[in-house]
Amino acid sequence: MKRTAATVLSAVASFILILCILFAAVWFVLNDQTFFELELQKLGTNTSMGMSLADQSLSLKRLTDYMQGKVEDINVEVTVNGELVQMFDLEVDGELIEHVHMEEVRQVWTALSTYRNLGLVIALSLYAAAALIAGRGFIVSWLKGYLSGLALFVFVGAFVGTWAVVDFDAFWTLFHNILFPTSTTWMLPEGSRMIQMLTSEFFSDTIVRIVLIGAGALAVLALISAVILLILRRKKPELAKPTVEEDDEPIMIEEIEGPNLIIEHKRRNLPVHMWDKIELESEERQPEAEPDMQAEDAEPWNKPDEEPTTEPETHDEESKDEPEAESESEAEPEAEPQAEKTFEAGQEDE
Repeated sequence: MKRTAATVLSAVASFILILCILFAAVWFVLNDQTFFELELQKLGTNTSMGMSLADQSLSLKRLTDYMQGKVEDINVEVTVNGELVQMFDLEVDGELIEHVHMEEVRQVWTALSTYRNLGLVIALSLYAAAALIAGRGFIVSWLKGYLSGLALFVFVGAFVGTWAVVDFDAFWTLFHNILFPTSTTWMLPEGSRMIQMLTSEFFSDTIVRIVLIGAGALAVLALISAVILLILRRKKPELAKPTVEEDDEPIMIEEIEGPNLIIEHKRRNLPVHMWDKIELESEERQPEAEPDMQAEDAEPWNKPDEEPTTEPETHDEESKDEPEAESESEAEPEAEPQAEKTFEAGQEDE
């Protein structure tokens, strides 16, 4: 039960950690100026906008820097059709609508950064709680929790990714409605240079790159987790019972000296005046060799070892002849009365 609870906590912590890793992938792509330059070059929107690729790259970098709080505004001068102008100067109802929209984007990014930091604290706290619950097996709980959290994230990501591939415009609209629920400025008009430069294809390619970087990092962590789990499982002792082969000799269990359980059972179930009978029965069942063993135990422990004495064989032979001599001497008295009877019978005949 404790291991299950620790694994569940680790799974929740891992899911939060995965979201933080995905946010880190977004940050990495936003600061990859080379990727943006290649993407703008591939799309070729600078030609239709009447400006150079360098001015487009400079304008895009200004947007990403402002979103991350590195600069205070998005003002940047570019040359459009040979005329030096502000890149983002579209006014709607007396407001520079592109500036208003980017201010909202900056607020969302700042909030996500705060959530990222809070998420890391929560994830570390959950990992610590899982370690306290699991005890010595906390590493296994962490690794299993990460794989479970990753499986949940892949399931959700597969659904969202399929939807984005099938209908990117609907996905992008819902995405903005979630991030800017009360805003009316994120739907910029077609005359906006920001919209002309950052097309839906540009955003789709950017999202794909973010997903690939995030998925690569998550896959590496998953591979490391699986390898560590495999190593720990191989080092764990086998719990299966050993199998006895046909050639193996049967295991002999030695007899252990102790009280006779049958006698003890009878004694506990008989009245007190019958205990003497049970004790007598117990003494009769004791082996004959027990007195000898007790006698040996009664000998002093420091008795010197006696060397065995060997008697000559002649002594044994004499001892063997003594019974025979005694038998002959016993037979002689019986022979004397028989001789006297024979002598008396002879005299009567005469």
